[in-house]
Amino acid sequence: IVVPVVGVKYTITWKNDSGTTIDTEQVDKGVVPSHAAPTKADDSTYTYTFKEWKPEIIAANNDATYTAVFEKYEKHNANYFPNTVFFTNGKGWSHVYVYAWNDTSNNGWPGSPMVFHQTNKYGQDVYSFTGLSTYKNIIFNNGSSGGENQSVDISAANLPSDKNAYYLKDTKTGGKWDVGTWYESGDVTTNYNFPMKGQNIIHCFDWKISTIMANLDEIASQGFTAIQTSPLQPVKDYTESYNDTNATWWRFYQPVGLCIGNSTSNILFDTADGAAELTALTEAAAQRGIRVIVDVIVNHLADGSGNGGLNPQVQTFSPNIYNNYTSTLHNPNGKVAVNSSTVAGIVKSDAFGKDLNTANSTVQNEVKTFLKSLVDCGVTGFRFDAAKHIETKYDGGGCGSSFWENTLGYVCTYASSTLGRNIWTYGEIISPGDAGRSYYQYLNDAWFYAVSAKPGWYDLPANNCVSWGESHDDYMHDRVANSDTGQDSVNAEYKRLAQESKDTNLLYFVRPNVTAKISAGGVGYHADWGWQNGQVKIANAR
Repeated sequence: IVVPVVGVKYTITWKNDSGTTIDTEQVDKGVVPSHAAPTKADDSTYTYTFKEWKPEIIAANNDATYTAVFEKYEKHNANYFPNTVFFTNGKGWSHVYVYAWNDTSNNGWPGSPMVFHQTNKYGQDVYSFTGLSTYKNIIFNNGSSGGENQSVDISAANLPSDKNAYYLKDTKTGGKWDVGTWYESGDVTTNYNFPMKGQNIIHCFDWKISTIMANLDEIASQGFTAIQTSPLQPVKDYTESYNDTNATWWRFYQPVGLCIGNSTSNILFDTADGAAELTALTEAAAQRGIRVIVDVIVNHLADGSGNGGLNPQVQTFSPNIYNNYTSTLHNPNGKVAVNSSTVAGIVKSDAFGKDLNTANSTVQNEVKTFLKSLVDCGVTGFRFDAAKHIETKYDGGGCGSSFWENTLGYVCTYASSTLGRNIWTYGEIISPGDAGRSYYQYLNDAWFYAVSAKPGWYDLPANNCVSWGESHDDYMHDRVANSDTGQDSVNAEYKRLAQESKDTNLLYFVRPNVTAKISAGGVGYHADWGWQNGQVKIANAR
């Protein structure tokens, strides 16, 4: 019981949903404040009803502000449907369509596919469709005729004015499902906190952001819980003219900046505002319960004829690194943060890029800012390319640094404390022998939840592994050149790994069409859409 403290007062501010102050008052410490429900005037589209105050009202122990939340109801003529209608898929249909008609036209059976809206508190998927304001009648169906597959005919004249949503009852009329009505808010509070183990990751290798967006519903229906993108940084010279073969795909791994690209610097974007495109993707994915993992390169930048042998474009995107190259780049002949055998594999002529001195504070600040910008766009996962080439804190011989703590550690803490989000990360490690490290130096020191490995390798628990039947390196290095088309065997291996453990994180690599031009968006479409296979869906249901 909280006892009021007379004489100790706090200011309570009440606001409407536009931020305008409705009222202020002084309340004794320990007293639970209260206020009459405000009203909100109708506009041309909606009527509004007060729902609640946010945050939840508690006994006064400091100054507090409470904001009104309203439910909005879409106005509609009694003879026509609201423009947006919702439907709960309580019968487990594999597809959801709405067929609509009026006195003179219809949208062609089985109608238009509905869009996933959210999963309700009963674990049922709710769908929506916008564009019904000219129709008087609708039927919900799963794409085929028959009582088990469709609702009764529904008339707009029978829809209550304060309802906009339907569900199928357990009764039938004429062999077709009867319907009930309720109100569904079109405003979804996006939840970015996803499971931290047992993820089903679809690797949308070289897919444009728009291609991923167009396939989100199918990705969700296949049971994938995470999407891994290709690198989204500005890149050296990957243009529309390329086919995605084993001769060109790696160009995405030659970045010229530690930042988010756009349509002029990375062909995976369609607009000049890459951050906005990425934000739209993460929001749409989160509404479907899907995390977005971005593949990032933070240990090298593309080679060229500029400072320290860097590509001159680096000056545009990461000028602090370009202009301070004597400290921001590793000197392969001097003291470096990884042992010489590893350095020989990363600095290596100029084949891949110029190795960054990841112990340097300027480099760390650039990486930190880059990762934070991705999190601010709604990204909740990272795959670190070539993580095995970046030192950990406790590397021997004076080679260790606080790179991971100062970059990824900072960003994970920021996301958790400021945004209330959990960031899931894994690194390309493959073998624990690099620079004499163990897997656990990455899991315990580098802020990774998992590494590229299979359960049981060096006694790694399943939840600390990302496993696959085929990776992009497998396919692009070997199978393209050898014309290996064993997609069925890859799917079988994916299913076997899924059956082996519910906790391991599985990655499904989607083979690209290696003869399609990137400008056509064709890189996301292979002749045998392996990821849409029914066996993959079964595997993801583990």
